[in-house]
Amino acid sequence: MSPGFQLAFRDGEVWDLQDQIFSMWESKEIKGQRQKKCKVDPQLELKSQAAKKIDLTIEEAADDMKLSLWRAMQGIKEEQLLISVLSRVVAKELSLEEMVTEFNK
Repeated sequence: MSPGFQLAFRDGEVWDLQDQIFSMWESKEIKGQRQKKCKVDPQLELKSQAAKKIDLTIEEAADDMKLSLWRAMQGIKEEQLLISVLSRVVAKELSLEEMVTEFNK
């Protein structure tokens, strides 16, 4: 079964927590999240930064999230367990890898 399916069919508070985790990922706020360095086009940055003198060669970006991590939710029917673990990810107590370990227990 696709890991994305585990995300799509959830609703209510579980859905809200998942959404919050994805937003946090985009903002690079998840515990243990790796970041990658990527090149920035100085011409595009100069237009948006006006005449500020800054180093425009390297920018930190969120690495791609592995959707396979979400597969660990597949066998869990207890909504309170899902809410408990996902809330700990949002509170930055667990990384996504630690979330998988908790779901597998």
